[in-house]
This record gives sequence, structure tokens and C-alpha cells, in this order.
Amino acid sequence: MPVYAVTGASGHVGRYAVQQLVARGVPASDIVAVVRTRSKAAGLAAVGVQVREADYLRPETLSAALASVDRVLLVSSSQVGQLVAQHTNVITAAKAAGVSRILYTSMLNANDSTSPLAGEHRDTERVLRAAGIAFTVLRNGYYTEVYTDPLGRYLSDGQILGASGDGRLSAATRQDYATAAAAALLQDEGGNRTYELGGPAFDVSELARLISDVSGTKVTYHDLPPEQYARALQQSGLDEATARFVAALDTSIARGDLQTSSQDLAHLLGHPATPPAAVVRAGYDLLKVRSTTATIGLIGVGMIGGTIARLAVDAG
Repeated sequence: MPVYAVTGASGHVGRYAVQQLVARGVPASDIVAVVRTRSKAAGLAAVGVQVREADYLRPETLSAALASVDRVLLVSSSQVGQLVAQHTNVITAAKAAGVSRILYTSMLNANDSTSPLAGEHRDTERVLRAAGIAFTVLRNGYYTEVYTDPLGRYLSDGQILGASGDGRLSAATRQDYATAAAAALLQDEGGNRTYELGGPAFDVSELARLISDVSGTKVTYHDLPPEQYARALQQSGLDEATARFVAALDTSIARGDLQTSSQDLAHLLGHPATPPAAVVRAGYDLLKVRSTTATIGLIGVGMIGGTIARLAVDAG
């Protein structure tokens, strides 16, 4: 039987993908979880998954980690600015190991997106095409959780700050994207394939209304010009370069870069993606059962911006 490897397997998407492979009947012994720190994958090892240590920045570790592997899910790195070099190391090691197919978690609409995150994904896709290995590109939209995890702050402030205008996001949960990745990893398809993956579209004003409806507390979206939003991010603790980067992400949303009409995600899932309202309800329920919301309430604009800056890159 094929042996499947998942990189970044201690991160959200990677871990979910491994769990999905097991749930779909792949013997745990035929799954390789590639992680930087073995102890973070103890739960996977406990069910029989092979756990191998490797680092995207250390090519010599990748060769051993991918030995005897047939298919690899390359979960994109979380280190913005270093993605291409790190991903190239994985692709090179996979080719040397004789891997037959690489699946890569790229970014929605990567070909045309003006997002400052998109360039590194486009460049990685070019490296994939040049490698001469069959590949599948999974172009993921944003994670819905990035906009629902800071519910405590939204509720305490009564507002969400941003610069995305009425731009709509075809976002989905990390688990939806990971489930889709596992399904694609198990498909026996020839040639190369690119999927544009996104869930039901919403804008941040709609998100604010959802939060208000679910919580009973009025939350509004306060849209700012990009320069003003960048200044607000700096006042909350981000350095100038990061603040401008995050504001540029919102500008790309305003242009429609993260919306898609593609039904690829629902096709791979076998059902519609999780709707934003369900994610908001789950987040609010979690918030309610905590003994205190103090920790969540500390998630300010700066931390939200920092999280957004890591969107579409979720390696462990």
C-alpha cells in the first residue's frame, strides 16, 4: 500500500490531515507525520503513526523523513519571507526520495492575487512545475477561525477594525481544508491538478452581524483607510513593516482576491463547507464555558493582525 507523508503534522492543518487519513482507513503505520519536534506529535505516535523529525531549513533531515514515501502533503511554512527556500528543500528531498506525487497547500487565486502572501506561493508552484514530479496544488482561502478566534475582543470592544471594505472572503475552517487535503491525497489521478478551495463567502460586516446575532451583543465592523488601519495596528503593538503588511492583506480582500465561485472544496469534502455562522456559534460556546475571558480578551488588534499575517501558512 502507498505510504503517505504529511509535513507540519503538529500544526492544525497537518494534524487534522493525518487524523483524516486514519479515519478514512489508511493504516497508521502507512502514515508518516513529519514534525520539527517529536514530542508535539505524541498523540499521533500513540495510535501507530510514524513520526519523523525534520526541519524545512535542514535539507539533510528531510531526505531521511521522506524515505520510502509515495505521496507527500506539503503544508506550507509559517515563516513568511522564507517560504520558497523552505518549500524548495522539501520538493528537492521528495524528488530524491522517489516520491510519486506532491500536494501543496497554496493560496486561493494565487495566479492573480495582489496579496503580499501570494508571491511566495506562486514561486513555490513554479518550483513544483519544474521539479518533474506529479503534483496537486490545493489553493486554500483564509481560515474562518482567524476571524472568529478573537471573539472576546470583538465583544468587549463592540467593533472589528479592518480595511477590507465590502470585499468578500471564501473562507473555510482549518479542518475543512485538512479534510479536503486528505481526500486529494488518497485520489488516484494522473497528471497535475489545481484546486481553488473556499467556503461560503462573507464580508467582515456580515461577520459582525453574525457575532451580534449569536451573542446578543452589538458588534460592528469599522472600516478604515489602509494607512489609518496600519497606524491603528502600530498603536496596538505591531512594528511598522508588519502593520503595513497586514493592511495590504486587507486591501487585497477589498479587491476580491479571496473570493471564489469554485465548488472544489465541497467536491473534495463530499458536502458543503462549514458555514461561518456555525464557526461563530462554536467559538461563542467555547467562550461561554471558560471560567474567565481574561486571556481571550487580551487578543487585541495587534494579535489579530499578526495572526492574519500567518494565514495560509500553518506548518507545525
